[in-house]
Amino acid sequence: MNVDINQTRAIRIAQLRIEGFAQHFGEAHRNLARHAAFPLVLTPELLYQIWANFVPEAPWTAVAHVLLSRLCRQVGYEMYQMDISDRNLLLQELKEQLGKERLNELAEFLLDYAAQQLTDDDADTEDLRQAQEWTALAYIKPDETAQELAQALNLRIKDEDMAEVLRLTSLAETLAEPLKQAGFEPLIIYNRGMRSFARGDFEGASTEFNKISRERRYLEISGVTLDPFIADIQTYIQKYGLTEREAEIWCLHESNYSDDDISRLLFVTSNTIRKHIKNIQTKIIHYLFPQIITFTFDVVRINTIGEIINREQHQSQSFSEHLGNGTVLEMVLISGGSFLMGSPEDELGRRESESPQLLVNIPQFCIGKYPVTQAQWKAVAVLPKINRELNPEPSYFRGDKRPVEEVSWYDAVEFCDRLTSLTKRQYRLPSEAQWEYACRAGTTTPFHFGETITSELANYDANYTYAAGVKGTYREETTEVGCFGIANSFGLYDMHGNVDEWCLDDWHNNYEGAPTDGSAWFDDNNNLYQKQGNGVLRGGSWLLHPVFCRSASRFSYDWAERVSILQHFGFRVVCEIETIIK
Repeated sequence: MNVDINQTRAIRIAQLRIEGFAQHFGEAHRNLARHAAFPLVLTPELLYQIWANFVPEAPWTAVAHVLLSRLCRQVGYEMYQMDISDRNLLLQELKEQLGKERLNELAEFLLDYAAQQLTDDDADTEDLRQAQEWTALAYIKPDETAQELAQALNLRIKDEDMAEVLRLTSLAETLAEPLKQAGFEPLIIYNRGMRSFARGDFEGASTEFNKISRERRYLEISGVTLDPFIADIQTYIQKYGLTEREAEIWCLHESNYSDDDISRLLFVTSNTIRKHIKNIQTKIIHYLFPQIITFTFDVVRINTIGEIINREQHQSQSFSEHLGNGTVLEMVLISGGSFLMGSPEDELGRRESESPQLLVNIPQFCIGKYPVTQAQWKAVAVLPKINRELNPEPSYFRGDKRPVEEVSWYDAVEFCDRLTSLTKRQYRLPSEAQWEYACRAGTTTPFHFGETITSELANYDANYTYAAGVKGTYREETTEVGCFGIANSFGLYDMHGNVDEWCLDDWHNNYEGAPTDGSAWFDDNNNLYQKQGNGVLRGGSWLLHPVFCRSASRFSYDWAERVSILQHFGFRVVCEIETIIK
């Protein structure tokens, strides 16, 4: 938007400059100025020749008046140049007044002039001759000009001569209008990207290159191959310490090329590409989260009556967000993958809302090791408001290490927005797909620890049983997060029971038409604070029967209206790694 405003301002200033010149000197002078706009660089001799051949009706003094006016600026000894906005407006006037034929005549004249007058072999003269020739050819032979420009850029990029790349791209910018009209807009965009690249502005270069279609690996211009990924590749090399091959793979991956497509382009197997991507993600994650640590935790499997039959130690990676006053939020890195969302038809207690099962692909993300605690809630609730006020102490069951409850969906969204503002990383509620993927942690059983559930491992209404499980302790309140000492294979605690956890999605009666990319499923309005109707709760709680604590269970009914505030409603947060990387 700022670019558009600046361009509009430049055009307006150019219009005022041209009108002021015409009012002072008259229409004949203005006509000479239109012709003078054709060459990129003017000299008194060249402009005199233009006057004599094209605008003899103007007084000969008009040559000096044009060169010494505000339309031109001196760029060397007896060398003058017009601002690009003035030049484009005057050339447009010339085309409207005298047609494209006059432009072609000027092009032929300028080519003859350059061949006859610019004959010295020094570098400055060669550069000037190239500039004048390209200016002329852009109008009468745009294909040839585009080809020569692309070849020159490729050569200088290969030689890593950024000073020459900058000169060429600045020169090419003056040819933007005729090349664009000839259908070479991708080359103009590439040229602008390379100009930013030559200045070391890789982010600006990437912004320009992203305007070019990336359906193909390379950009073909009049038989010349250009690389629109060059800025991204250099960015990834310098920023994340990737090798050139890794950077190229990651550029293609980020441009939505499939693993198979990348393997064909780079002549390696798809498995090799997947290994590269996994290693690249690890490098980038460690750059983005330098405080990342590896932690160890216990994972158990239970038999059909709830007895532990296997206990193992696993490891995952996590990082901590410091919320102030010694309060931290632990986030666990979850590797991407695919899983079957929903429950199979023979799962005890399943509901139609858990079907049909669908294969979902989940990009890597981070999720809270525990539900948000009251201490964490209090630390964030005192931060500046984003959209709504937060009660620092909303919970019915008090305790810093207990999960926060009696918070609405809107309260949870506000918490995430304040956390985002504090950390400068994007936080939000998990999508349903992310939540279930995180809960299952690679398992397909009703619970991540097996076919049933026990009050020795989770907090729920254990007056009721699931499958062949046995009754246990009904605590009738929340418990401190992680108090059972057992995590799932990802290193997440309290995924079954304690508090129902808000998800980001709108409620849907089943999975017909659900997204398969792990994103939240919204009906229409994506403005979270304008959302109406029911949300979705996952995981079950201290209040509910064990059937509602299953990995696939989706809880809605009237209780799950987004404004609802109940003693068993809490949440945990996610941080999207893919969004941060991009």
